Amino acid sequence: MATSPLYLPNVRLQAQRLRRRMTQEDVAEELQRLAWEIYRQRVAVNANMVAKWEQGKKRPRPFYRELFRLLHNTTDEQLGFRNPAIGSPLPVAFQDGRLEEVTAEPGDKDMTRRELLQRAAALAAAIFTPLDLLGEQSERLRKSAASPSRLDSPTLNELAAMTARARRLDDRHGSRKVFAAVMAHLETVTGFLEGSQESPQRQRLVSIGGEVAQLAGWLSIDLRQYAAARVYFNLGIDAAEEADDLALKAFILGNIGHTLSTAGKPKQALGALEAAQGIAKRSATATTRSWLAAVEAHAQAGLGATDACLAALDRAELAVANSEPAEDPAWIYFFDAGQLAHWKGFAHLRLGQAEAAQSTLCETLDLLDPSFARERSVTLADLATAYIQQGEIPEGCRLAVEALSLGGIDSPRSMQRVLDLRTRLEPWRATAAVQDLDEHLRMTAA
Repeated sequence: MATSPLYLPNVRLQAQRLRRRMTQEDVAEELQRLAWEIYRQRVAVNANMVAKWEQGKKRPRPFYRELFRLLHNTTDEQLGFRNPAIGSPLPVAFQDGRLEEVTAEPGDKDMTRRELLQRAAALAAAIFTPLDLLGEQSERLRKSAASPSRLDSPTLNELAAMTARARRLDDRHGSRKVFAAVMAHLETVTGFLEGSQESPQRQRLVSIGGEVAQLAGWLSIDLRQYAAARVYFNLGIDAAEEADDLALKAFILGNIGHTLSTAGKPKQALGALEAAQGIAKRSATATTRSWLAAVEAHAQAGLGATDACLAALDRAELAVANSEPAEDPAWIYFFDAGQLAHWKGFAHLRLGQAEAAQSTLCETLDLLDPSFARERSVTLADLATAYIQQGEIPEGCRLAVEALSLGGIDSPRSMQRVLDLRTRLEPWRATAAVQDLDEHLRMTAA
């Protein structure tokens, strides 16, 4: 399976554009104007080029960097041009309990865990205008962060509640709408960490920081920003280790395994998952162990290892049947029999077992909590794919349209599922069903 290159996005360059309320087309036109008015040069820059620069897929030449400095009246540092990693493909690998680290500058490895967490939060927060998770409580927590002496149990409970609320907002509305709020929350947590002293309260605060970093990594995956996810997951592992929260560490390692499997590296995914499951045996609940087994099944399916995949699914089903939700940590709230059914259905899809996938994914729709809107959309897209694999094109298209029609979801991962199945439909592009799907895709993208 081919692996798509992973890139480190230039979030500072994007932030400059968003602060001025400009589109990528606006930026391209302004660069053209400046090049002609100042240097009497015609340049062929367009919105697509601007997008690639912001996504880190390309690095602007020196002439374009000068035009950006003139356009935004700022420095290379504020534009993200001093980072040598921007524009370079970033291969994912699992080594020594981490995804291969991304370091922006040579001295980064010498920074403390707290400084890394603060830096990552500040960098990502620059992209969006933060949204409050809990209104007045959120503002009060930001003020309290300046006074570490206020770090008490009620404050920690509020921070944990904000994390839980962010997760549920993501379920209902998608990562793009929640990402800014999570970055603001991460800044709040790191503000408390700035002056905290060794104590049980600080240990819990570090654990909460690890949970928020994990959530930021998950949102980055949903946004298809795998390089950013790597940064947050590694920060989360550092925090979990400092807090001696082994269950959280196992959970983040499971997220890393999922990232690697999704990125087309199932063998490396299994390395992360083996480490996660080894830790989970002595520290995690049955629900967490079930989820880890489901992620393993996803990776085994990517290798075409049918027997190993089905064995992992059997372990997942046994564990979830013995789970006690009251004992589960807050971050595994999403996983139950309905979620496991989706993992099982998608594993059958990866193995080319379309009929089994169809049956399991239909069961998933019946079991899923209605509040998991994005998960329902993704499940519908996977079910559509199962029908298409069996040659039932009209029904597959109908389900894909239904996946697109779930309102209020802003999730690149969900949209990509539909785009992926659309590529399978090219031989039937002239049919009414495919043309109707294309029209809905155009409407959704508008």
